[in-house]
Amino acid sequence: MMRLALIGRGRWGQNIERTMRSFGDIDLVVVEKGMDPPADIAGVLIATPSSTHARLALPFIESGIPTFIEKPMTTSVADALRLQEAALARGTLVHVGHIYLHNPAFHALRDALPRIGRIHSVVSEKMNYGPRSDSSVYWDWLPHDLSMAITLFGPPRAVRALTTVRSDDGHAHAGVVATEFAFGHVISNVSSVSHDKRKRFSVFGDAGTLVFDDAAEDKVALVLPDGARETIACGREAPLAEELSVFIDAIRSGATAVEEIDFAVQVVGAVEAAEESAYQEGMRLSILAL
Repeated sequence: MMRLALIGRGRWGQNIERTMRSFGDIDLVVVEKGMDPPADIAGVLIATPSSTHARLALPFIESGIPTFIEKPMTTSVADALRLQEAALARGTLVHVGHIYLHNPAFHALRDALPRIGRIHSVVSEKMNYGPRSDSSVYWDWLPHDLSMAITLFGPPRAVRALTTVRSDDGHAHAGVVATEFAFGHVISNVSSVSHDKRKRFSVFGDAGTLVFDDAAEDKVALVLPDGARETIACGREAPLAEELSVFIDAIRSGATAVEEIDFAVQVVGAVEAAEESAYQEGMRLSILAL
């Protein structure tokens, strides 16, 4: 039995707990607020508010304990680089919960990209009703879009973001974010005050459009220039179970997954730049290579 600790038991933390308990060879210890985790754990999972990720994860990483952190890894580049430095110095496995990278529908879209020819743009819509006080909507939704786009096309060069709604504390609850990638443009519409729930990622090419709609029954479709629509087959595995299995397997293999934390730092850098652009009324900002 592998003993793991879970810190954070909110809505998503409960999903992680339920999934972990479905694995027969995992002994999961839920660390309640104010408690110290057991000393004999093989790894830790952190599913607390985004703003607390860096503070909670750093001691485990510095101790060499494999660490799963829900997305985003941190809410600042400075904190992301601190975790990266600690992980590299200690050789600690750090897995960040970019769950869409473990979604069979995303894999199907990726594999079908050659069918649409030259790609010229991506439009993504991620929105629901669920305002948060610990971080802006950019940190809530953009890591999903960026993790997919960076996987497909590489890191972005620049970003321009416009915010349409702000809370009293200045956090952006709704917005339109345009991110320039090396291949073209990604436009991401994100909102946490929309009663129309959407989870759509569309890739436009010369020979057609691929649509990944995570709220639909048939999640991936190819739309041809003449309007014909073809469903793209994809697996039905639960993305969270797949993701947690990857983390468990990495612990067992002794992996350090240096590339994964580098990837997570890129995502944090792009989100931070987007949020800063929004605060500067849509100024186009360069994204530093991290």
